[in-house]
Amino acid sequence: MSIVPRIISEPQVVTQTEYIDHIVKVPLEKVIEKPVYVDRVVEVEKVVEEVVEVKVIKHRDISVRQWEDLEHFEEWVQANLVSLTPMGSYKLDCDDYAMRLQEKALAEGYPLSCHLVINGHILGKKVSDGYLHMGNLVIIDNDIYYVEPQPDDFKIVWLCKKDA
Repeated sequence: MSIVPRIISEPQVVTQTEYIDHIVKVPLEKVIEKPVYVDRVVEVEKVVEEVVEVKVIKHRDISVRQWEDLEHFEEWVQANLVSLTPMGSYKLDCDDYAMRLQEKALAEGYPLSCHLVINGHILGKKVSDGYLHMGNLVIIDNDIYYVEPQPDDFKIVWLCKKDA
């Protein structure tokens, strides 16, 4: 809410003016060289609307399941790697495979994370070639494994004990 003053006695630059009928009409950026008298004080309510984009996150109730054992996990991964190859000319790279495998696991209630690999190593163990790579991590019982999700290079590498 803004209030129009009764008198402006010194020269100044007006940078914003509310146009109110029968009171004051001063164009933007005009220098006022003489006092402006206003008959009364008028309160003006200014409503501002802004349109913003909001990302909607869908919430699904999924009970978390645990992988039975390493063999069950390996069978599940191999069965789900085939469906990751898209049709057309789009080429998937490591992060696409890792994220899609994670999405499939989460949709079925299984925990599986994406993990960035730098210099090809995790915890001192070589898991890939190259400087930057992405794969998945999974915890089965008390063991943590790295998963290479690309079908041509698929492998599971034991990293460490969870509670070591």
